[in-house]
Amino acid sequence: MNYFDNIHLEIQKTEILIPYSIEKKAGKIYTKKLITKELHKELLPTRASFYKELFHKGADLNPRNLIFVKVTEMNDSLVLINPDERIFKKAKDPWTKKEFKDQKVHRENIFNVIKSTELVKFGVFDYYQVFLPLSKIDLNFNYNSLSKFSKDFYDKINEIYLNLKKETTNNLSLMDNLNRWAKLINKRQLSQIKVVYNNSGSNLNSAIIQGDYIITGDLSFYDTKSLEEAYYLSAILNSPLMTKQIQIKKSSRHIFKIPLEIPIKKYNSNKDEHEKLVVLGKKCHQKAQAKIKEITQNNRNISKVKIQNNLYKNLKQELAQIDKIFLHELRP
Repeated sequence: MNYFDNIHLEIQKTEILIPYSIEKKAGKIYTKKLITKELHKELLPTRASFYKELFHKGADLNPRNLIFVKVTEMNDSLVLINPDERIFKKAKDPWTKKEFKDQKVHRENIFNVIKSTELVKFGVFDYYQVFLPLSKIDLNFNYNSLSKFSKDFYDKINEIYLNLKKETTNNLSLMDNLNRWAKLINKRQLSQIKVVYNNSGSNLNSAIIQGDYIITGDLSFYDTKSLEEAYYLSAILNSPLMTKQIQIKKSSRHIFKIPLEIPIKKYNSNKDEHEKLVVLGKKCHQKAQAKIKEITQNNRNISKVKIQNNLYKNLKQELAQIDKIFLHELRP
């Protein structure tokens, strides 16, 4: 077709759009994203989950080029670090340069980190390491207690941060930036059992993280002492039904609050349906971890999409069972 051609247009389909949610607050009416009547029929009940206030965003560990590292062993107390190449793929100015090379730091200041980029259904296929000037015991920051090499390195990257940060940024140090809103230095990050899910995207993924891992700000997490509760929650959050709700409701990349607008009930070990979800969640984690190991052991560069597609096929039966139980659980 050319620019000046006459074009005859005909209406092929007319759809009535309605908001998926209407709220009245202080005498005003608030509506959310407009969707078709057909999609509105597929919505699950919209009420705040018991867990809505218990999930929190992780720590915004930025700038990544200053703290995300690859570690080379030296001795029992020291390691050699270089910037992690992976974090430069989406780096933005002025944080695109490799600011250090073969830097000595103390092993006690290297922490394991989980990001959403490696999160799939019921598992993570890789993790990161970061340098943080914190105590591993309580995540406390005490500059004067830092060992020599770690103190020297922190001074170096802190100076770089202060020189390159925006003038409008009020943080007085790199550590202030890393611990914005106390997302890093808090007891939740010390929990040995965390349920995580991604804060953006069209597909909701969840996994249980066990051990000493810091959770980053592109994930939301819930800390618990009960592994059974963690399996229960992860089973529900990985439900295809939940992903469908995300796809209907999302109006931007960010989906942080949407999963918890659905009334997920508090875990109760005395309820048969909750225990069935625990069993399914545990089975899915075991199957997912075995499949991830199988897929990645001969190909470290395999894409997240391919891993995810393999997991969908491998977990199809269990996911269908989770959907069925979850739907029944949502009934009044």
